[in-house]
Amino acid sequence: MPLTLLTGLECYGYINSKVKAYANMLKTNYLVLTLAVVSISGCSQGVANMKSRVELPCGDKPNCVSTQDLRKEYRLDPYVLKKGVTIVQIEAAALTLPRSKVISKTDDYLHITCTTKILRFVDDLELEIQGEKLLVRSESRVGYSDFGVNRKRADELRKILLENDLIHPDNLVKHYSK
Repeated sequence: MPLTLLTGLECYGYINSKVKAYANMLKTNYLVLTLAVVSISGCSQGVANMKSRVELPCGDKPNCVSTQDLRKEYRLDPYVLKKGVTIVQIEAAALTLPRSKVISKTDDYLHITCTTKILRFVDDLELEIQGEKLLVRSESRVGYSDFGVNRKRADELRKILLENDLIHPDNLVKHYSK
């Protein structure tokens, strides 16, 4: 089989076509990766009109905490309100949590979303005043585990409510949780 020698111009054309093909492949891979990231983060947006789940226990995924759940890994100690506390005061305190936004509010209920910093996942924080207690539920919308983010958020909320003198300290809560 005879060997064919390419001229400089033919060699340049051959190499150039291979480089262009490789560049197009990289663009395609970049586009697919970009679409995947956007669709993943896009999934966690929305659900503005969800029904209140504050009284429900958490599901079986470790991405939720609630004052209404009796299982240790999901349970939050009660938040016992001081006399006369309103949802407006609770809202002002809760909105000091990072990247939080009110979705809906009534006289005794507040639905807030908190968005994670990097991947922009949305978690739902629901708060409801029932008598002298504040029901709290914080849950991730997507994923299996939240790596403790919702528990940390609930603990931070408790700290903020205590600093604003809206709830009783933990040592008094034991009396109310019986």
